[in-house]
Formats: sequence, C-alpha cells, structure tokens
Amino acid sequence: MTKGEIMAESVAGRGTRGPLLPRRRVGERLADELRDQILRGELTTDNGLLKQDELFEQFKVSMPSVREAMRTLETEGLITIRRGNRGGAEVHPPQLERAGYVFGLVLQSRTVSVRDLGLAVRRLDPMCAEMCATRPDRMETVVPALREIHRRTEASLGDFAKFVACMKEFHEALVRNCGNQTFELLFGMLEGLWYAHEEEWAARTAREGELPGTEATRRSIESHAELIRAIEQGDGPGAAILARRHQEDTQPQANLGVDPAVVVNAQLIRPPD
Repeated sequence: MTKGEIMAESVAGRGTRGPLLPRRRVGERLADELRDQILRGELTTDNGLLKQDELFEQFKVSMPSVREAMRTLETEGLITIRRGNRGGAEVHPPQLERAGYVFGLVLQSRTVSVRDLGLAVRRLDPMCAEMCATRPDRMETVVPALREIHRRTEASLGDFAKFVACMKEFHEALVRNCGNQTFELLFGMLEGLWYAHEEEWAARTAREGELPGTEATRRSIESHAELIRAIEQGDGPGAAILARRHQEDTQPQANLGVDPAVVVNAQLIRPPD
C-alpha cells in the first residue's frame, strides 16, 4: 500500500451511506504498510528511533491513526515504544525466540505437561533425522556439522553442563539441517522449550550431586555416533529408528516427561527485552 492510497483511504467514502463491506480504519492500513516494510527489511532503527511525528508528516494521516498503527505493531512485538522527550519506536524484525516464547506461554496457559511436550519431541525428532539422511547434499551440509558437535560432546565428558549443552546442540543441528524451513521453525520452537527444561534439570542435578552414571552418558554418545553413520549412508528409515530409540532412552534419564503434574514453563526461554 502506498502513501497516496493511505491518504485516499482517510477521506474516501465521506458523505455516503457507507460501503457494503466494512471499510478498514486508516490506522489499520498504515499498520499494514509499516509491517510490510519491517518484514522486507526496509524499515529499521539503524539510524535512530521511529518517530510518530515523522510518520504523520510522511503519510499525511491524523495523529490518532498513527498512534493506532503504532499500538498495533507494538502488540505484535514488531516495535517497542520508548516514552519520553526523546522517545520513539525501536523496530524488531520477527524472531524465532519470541515466537517460541509466545508459543510456550500458550502451552503453559493450557497447563500442557512437560510429558506431553516430550512425547511430541519423540515423534518429531526421528522425522528430522530421516529428512537429514535423505538430503542429496548431506555429506557437505549435515554430516560435517554433526561430526564436529559429536567431537566436542566426547571431549565434554567429565563436565556435565557442557555435555548436556552439546547434546542439545546436536539435536538443534538435526532440525536446522532437515532441509525444510517450515519444519525447522515449527519444530525448533518445540525443541527449544524441551531442551530448556532439560538444561534446567541438568543445572539442578549438578547442584544436588545426582549426576547420571558414566554408562548412561556413554550410551548417549554412542547412539549419536550410530545416528551419524545412518545419515552418512543415506539410511532414512534407519536414522529415524535410531533417533526414536535415543529419545526413548534419554528422556527418562533426565527424569523429564514422567510426572504429568509438571507443566511447561515458558519463562525458561523468555527472550531478552
């Protein structure tokens, strides 16, 4: 939508009985234009905050319409309005972290259990592994990334916090390299929530001195090594089976997804302001 169209919209229809369909308010149309500019990367705050009076002058609409548009974008998380004499709006392009946090809040508001979340991870993680194994370019993209993380995982033995972080990174790499952006984003939100709970458990376990035995950690490392070999060989079904077995083995180790009364906690992935 152009500036002229917004201006025309602000005066169109005056003196008539009204259109057959409700006419959208000028503030809504202005919010649409600004949102599109943010999504295209054309509207940023690299050179300073976005000012209401500047939008007023640029689009020649009423100040209430400008404020309405700004409130809409702030509600969507695309801008943060800074009050004061030197205030304005800071632009935030959409971030997966913020989307994951809002999604986590929805799960938490519905008292979805961590066990329920873990079940979703057990079903979806094998799909990512299979997709990685069937990529024609897996030897250039997927396998090198997984092998590097696996090497660091082996080196982390003896440091439980690093070990858990490396295991998390390995599964994030599976999702990131599955080859489908929609699946990557959707499952990335779920997995981010799950592994945030796992990291919280790991920190608590380390404080209490109740770490899993060496046999359990070695078994997890070996299952990752087997999974890498299956992906390298292009064995999609085999990779899916190995990924599912790994989740079924490690989730009980972390004592997560056991008690149905434990609810998802979105605060664990709250993005910085």
